[in-house]
Order: sequence, then structure tokens, then C-alpha cells
Amino acid sequence: MILDRSRASVFLANLLIGAGMFGMNLFMTYFLQVNLHCTPLQAGCAFLPFSVGIIATTTLGAPLVTRLGPKTLMAAGSTLATAGLFWLTRLDTASGYAGEVLPTQILVSVGVGLFFLAGPNVALSGVDPHDAGVASAALSTSQQIGAALGPALLNTLYVSAVIGYRTSRSESPGQAPPVRAVGGLPPRLPHRVHRGGRSPGRRSCRTTRPGEDVQEHGQRRGRTRPGPLSSPEPRPQSAPQLSEGEAHAMDECIREIHAANDAAGFWEQLYRGKGSVWKDTANPLLAETARHLTPGHALDLGCGEGGDTRWLATHEWHVTAVDIAPTALQRTSRLAARNGLENSVRTEQHDLAETFPSSTFDLISAQYLQTPYAFPRASVLRRAAHALRTRL
Repeated sequence: MILDRSRASVFLANLLIGAGMFGMNLFMTYFLQVNLHCTPLQAGCAFLPFSVGIIATTTLGAPLVTRLGPKTLMAAGSTLATAGLFWLTRLDTASGYAGEVLPTQILVSVGVGLFFLAGPNVALSGVDPHDAGVASAALSTSQQIGAALGPALLNTLYVSAVIGYRTSRSESPGQAPPVRAVGGLPPRLPHRVHRGGRSPGRRSCRTTRPGEDVQEHGQRRGRTRPGPLSSPEPRPQSAPQLSEGEAHAMDECIREIHAANDAAGFWEQLYRGKGSVWKDTANPLLAETARHLTPGHALDLGCGEGGDTRWLATHEWHVTAVDIAPTALQRTSRLAARNGLENSVRTEQHDLAETFPSSTFDLISAQYLQTPYAFPRASVLRRAAHALRTRL
């Protein structure tokens, strides 16, 4: 079955196509949700052109099989798909969907469609009728094996590259610059550094009300008077796959990142580099939680471009909007002014690792308290709890 050179080539190419296609889908999902801040539903819809391209190519390209021959189409499809995947390696944190992601999706989908159209013809050509089922099953199996191995291999290479980068930087003299996104994905850092950017697929509502302690991921414990937060951050054991030297190198790198402390520059560059980073709609969990509360003075930590701030002000809250980036605060002020809410919104610039608003508040919202830099999250949330007013 596999001794035929043409058939074996199809099986191997089908395996590689499956590996590349599913690997692309995995990392493209990360890129859409982390870098472009799409929700899971939006990310799924962003893949529709890829599916439509495959269906359209296999449907409209059927006459080309007899005109050009299946081997020619298979070679052309493999070339187009490979070119599209190489194009994706040029994506960076400033890349957008329409200009970079969509064209590559179309190119890869056309290549994959041509391959799927021609591959079975080559694989089943010359096979005895009683072996046709085996050949067809082998073709499908090769693609499924590629679909399993591709994402696993690419994830392994990605993690190894990140660890190698941190290890080499920690061993070099001088101070290492902050670690930023690698390949469009946020760096996986130890517990002292929390992954940056909004995480659309896992939005956590950290809205607090008087008399409630704050915990991570929006959980509330029983009603108590505001006091010190119990938000322990246990020191994790070293990962078993890391040697003691690698673990030490990663710790050193994190300390260097903390020393560099360029969080303000990172977020300011992010906002200045794009006309709009976030949507101006409120987090649904905030709306659900605060809708039935009596309006008062609210604090929006990490306000971004003001979507949550606007919602609160629209519902008669007086809001202090806090962010580390001046451009984000300017956009929050402009959004409030466009909606006639300028008298209900006040902006303050704070690096919450260093300073905190001095007033007290009836509601504190920290929907997107994320950063790729070292950040004393537990300490900030404790200060937030102490800043809550108690309503009797």
C-alpha cells in the first residue's frame, strides 16, 4: 500500500497538511483572543472565511482535476498552503485581522482545498478494488495523525523557545529588557508575573461591594466588614520538567523584568499604536452585578478606554477611572464627553503597583487587572478592599 511512491507521497503530504492546518488553527485562536482581543464567538466567526475557502475551492475547482491533473493540483495546493503558513510567521502584536490574518486564511484555505480535491485521486489511483477501503482509511488516518502531532509539536517548540530565551537572557551581563509577547502569544510567567492583556476567553469579574472580601476570579466569600483580603499566592513547586538551573534562570529573569518596570511605556505604546484597542461596551458580568445596586461613587481600576466607566456613569454612578496609560484616560474622557457624562467621570493616572486613589468608594471594579509585568495583585486588591465604604 505505501510502497508506491506517489501514494506514499500523498500520505506524507496529507500528514503535514493536517499538522500545519490544525497547528495554525490553535495558534491563530491564541492570536485572535489575546492580541486582537476577540471573544470566543468572534474568534470562531473569524475562522469562517477559512472554511468557506476550502468548500468553495473543492466545489469550483473540480473541473481542474481533469484539465491539469491531480498531481499538478496537489503540488499547487501544497505550495499555496505552505506560503500562507510562512506568511503567518510575519504576524506581530501590531498585526490586524483584515490586513494580515484574513489574506493568509484565504491563501491557506485555497491551498488546502486544492490538495483535498486532488489528493484522494492520487492516493486511490491504481489500488485494487478490494484494497480501496484500506487506502481511503490510510489517507484519513494520516491527516488525523498530523492533526494530533502538529499542535503538540508546535506547542513544545514554543515553550522550549521561551524557556531558552529567558535562560539566555538571565545568563547575559546587564539588565534584561521586559519579556514581551513571543510569536503573538503572551509569555507564560511564574506566579509573580500575571499574563497580560485582556483574556476574552476567560474574563473574570472582580467587582466588590461593601461588606464583601475580594478573591480572584470574581468569587465572593460571605458578607463581612471590609478587612484585609485573604488572597494567598502559594509559592509553586518547581516544574518537574525544569532543572534547578533553568528554574533559577527564570526567577532571575522575572526579577529583571520587575526591575525594568516599563509597564507604563508598554500600555501607552499599545494604546497609541491603535485607533481603538477595546470595545466601548461594558463587561456583562459587571452589568449583571451592579445593575441592582444603589448608585454611589465607583472606582474603575484599569479602565482602558472607558467601556465600563461609561456604563456605570450612564447608570448614575460617579466614577473615578484609573489607568496607567495617559492615552487610555484621554479616550475614557472623550467617550464620557460624547455621551454627556463628563460631570460624572473623573480620570486619574496611577501605577497601582506604586500609588492608589486616596478616596473611598461604594463600588470597586477591576475587570481587566492584567499586565505582562511584575504586579503585586494581592496587595492592590487588599488596598481596594480597604477603600470600600461600609453601608449599614
